[in-house]
Amino acid sequence: MNHFTFSWGHNHIAVRGLLRTLGHDLETPPPIDASTAQRGIELAHPFLCFSGKLVLGQLARQIERGGRRFVFMSSLGPEACRCADTAGFVEELFGTDSGFSAHRIGGSDLRSATSNLRRHFGGRIRSRDCVRAYTAFYGKLDLLHKIEKRCTALRCLSSTPRFVDEVEAEALERVDRANGPLGLLRTSRRFDRVARRLDVRAAAPSLRIGVVGGEHILSELGSIMAALRRTAERGMLFEWRGGFRMLARMSRSTLAPRKARCVPYLNEAPSTSEILSCADALDFIDEGVDGLLHVYAFGCMPQTALKLILQRIARDRGLPLLSLSIGDRFAEEGLENRLEAFVDLLESRRQRGVRT
Repeated sequence: MNHFTFSWGHNHIAVRGLLRTLGHDLETPPPIDASTAQRGIELAHPFLCFSGKLVLGQLARQIERGGRRFVFMSSLGPEACRCADTAGFVEELFGTDSGFSAHRIGGSDLRSATSNLRRHFGGRIRSRDCVRAYTAFYGKLDLLHKIEKRCTALRCLSSTPRFVDEVEAEALERVDRANGPLGLLRTSRRFDRVARRLDVRAAAPSLRIGVVGGEHILSELGSIMAALRRTAERGMLFEWRGGFRMLARMSRSTLAPRKARCVPYLNEAPSTSEILSCADALDFIDEGVDGLLHVYAFGCMPQTALKLILQRIARDRGLPLLSLSIGDRFAEEGLENRLEAFVDLLESRRQRGVRT
């Protein structure tokens, strides 16, 4: 039986892998475009973050073309936000159709995850079925994370960046088709072999820029990634360590050392993505990046609060910072112009020998 969900980049492939182990399937979400974003803006409360509006727009498009069984991944744990549980709002918007249903998968532990699967997909699901399903989910999620980060770097490091898109597309298709851990291992090894065969530039990267924030917005809006890729192809290395994979596996215990890293800047309250972004920013600075790029959705409270914290960090360490807030009135021309000006600043600093 087919279901639908929002994409959050390519991470729907991991959700589809989970469902297939249980005898179900998942439709490929439509790409995010201007009309999809506008549909979400029309449906959402004005104060919902832009990522949430993209989610609603994408779900609405699928419901309008016949989707009836909505499935969403949420542990409602440390990473939960206003986008994490959209089922109630979607049911309120579209639940008048008797064929519509929403199915939450995920949980804070094996017991709750198994219980959620049983509730929606049948009482015969055993704990070992849940383990098998989540083995597929996390296996694919890890590999998707690896492909995304590696291909971002390859656009800078390879002398033939135009081939990187082909490598990435083939790898994603193979991840989607892979069945079981052995299939994923073969896919990972093939990706490594193909990536190693790409010609490498003779010159080292002219700039190294650490990217923080935007756990979903970077993946969702192709125009943002396209701008970063075009810049990377000029020999500038963008490193992004966030993403849904990090949040999906985060717990309070694993979050604690990252939070301790940020004690000089964060108070005791934060327990979500701003901790990861703050810690990543400090790590990047210690590793000697030329600048920090902060991309976040307008209305995302943790990342909005983080903007001021990153400004303090950048000021204390003497490092340039560019914060890009992506919202309802997002203009691609403005993105290109601000990114270009930021790169010019970093190049000027490097030429003058200015280091942190």
